[in-house]
Amino acid sequence: MSIKSVAGMVAGILLGALLTSISTARGDVPASDVTSRLIIKVRAGTMAESGDQGHTGRAVTQSARRNATDRARQLAEIAGLPVRATRDLGRDMVAIALGAPLGGDALDETLAKLRANPEVEFTEVDQRRFARAVPSDPLYTSQWYLQGVETSATNFEAAWDVTTGDAGTVVAVLDTGVRFDHPDLAGRVLPGYDFVSGESASSFASANDGDDWDNDASDPGDWVSVSESNSGPLAGCDVGQSSWHGTRVAAIIGATTDNGTGVAGGTWTGSVLPVRVLGKCGGYDSDIVAGMRWAAGLPVSGVPANPNPAKVI
Repeated sequence: MSIKSVAGMVAGILLGALLTSISTARGDVPASDVTSRLIIKVRAGTMAESGDQGHTGRAVTQSARRNATDRARQLAEIAGLPVRATRDLGRDMVAIALGAPLGGDALDETLAKLRANPEVEFTEVDQRRFARAVPSDPLYTSQWYLQGVETSATNFEAAWDVTTGDAGTVVAVLDTGVRFDHPDLAGRVLPGYDFVSGESASSFASANDGDDWDNDASDPGDWVSVSESNSGPLAGCDVGQSSWHGTRVAAIIGATTDNGTGVAGGTWTGSVLPVRVLGKCGGYDSDIVAGMRWAAGLPVSGVPANPNPAKVI
């Protein structure tokens, strides 16, 4: 099966293989928490004819049958949700930004109402995800008993006797982006793309780069200050310094190797494609899904096609 087929299948079953495999530093966000973001996947095909009042209690307009985004917006509005913005994620999945937050029983009731609609394949909270936690202690690398290296070590040395990689292989790293100035990544990193979205048209606290999706996969840092954690878009987020997590992962996979400098990477040749999906206080499912699809070479609305589709994500 091709990577495009796999990526499409995984994105299509959003809460299956993809989301259950994403590690979080603080645990999954329960549906009962307050949120202003949802993901709706509408069923393929057209909505009910305009004369069908059905369970919705009102006619479905012709305009709502044009595409998944229109359909998802109308389904949300029928459920009584104030829709601030939408984003097409592909495969009839649409991210919905609400004009007001929902939580508790109101959120549970809204999800139940949407899920009961036969036009909806699934509806889920667009949850935040976080990079895997790694301690910053300088001697952690020698603490083999915390890492389980004797049973789970990668054993790259044995693999290198077979192959050190292939120049045509592209490995996509969905993470916090990369530091392109890292000396051991020189010549190994492709331009990539940034899928960390803003909280609104004028707020980009999580993105930390002043804008929404763009073609710059640089990692501007993901620190969270005490004041940011106390109030504003990042309220409640863990305070901490920048992790540079994406650069670490990219180096583990593709640092320039056998050059007598720095660290060694798992592959000695081939390219690393940085796809930025995590910012300050992590990133959302919808951005991760879009980044995964783009990395595989699948179309993402409003984004130029990926000229270097990945074979590994």
